[in-house]
Amino acid sequence: MDCKTDKIISAMEKRNKIDIHKYTKILVPASSYDFKNDARLLIPFTSGNKIGFINQEGDIVVEPKYDMYYGDCFSTNDYIRVSILEMNGYPRSRGRIECYSHPLYGLINYKGELVLDTIYYDIIPSTDNKSIFTIHCKVRGMLLLM
Repeated sequence: MDCKTDKIISAMEKRNKIDIHKYTKILVPASSYDFKNDARLLIPFTSGNKIGFINQEGDIVVEPKYDMYYGDCFSTNDYIRVSILEMNGYPRSRGRIECYSHPLYGLINYKGELVLDTIYYDIIPSTDNKSIFTIHCKVRGMLLLM
């Protein structure tokens, strides 16, 4: 092998290693996971292609119905943004229908209760205060929620 080939192989080997940081999540089977040692009040899980939440006892708090979630719930002041995909379509030429999907967002609290229904185009958390959100609503535009 020449020097160029060695560099390519070396670069390929580096790409195969995972970069662990605070946002890295490892998926493991529930049978090998210790719920009681997880500091989160709501622990996400998947069933099929949907996401739900359990508590530290392993009890289902929120049935799997969401497509994505954003954030974690470590205290009673935390909220988790959840989203579902809404499918839309419109007619095109020659009788074709063009379909697309976009997420609709909502908020759940530490008990798994839906605080804001999943009807908003975006929910943006404040960087300084976990209780302030900017909400993009189709009818009213941008709102500020506390």
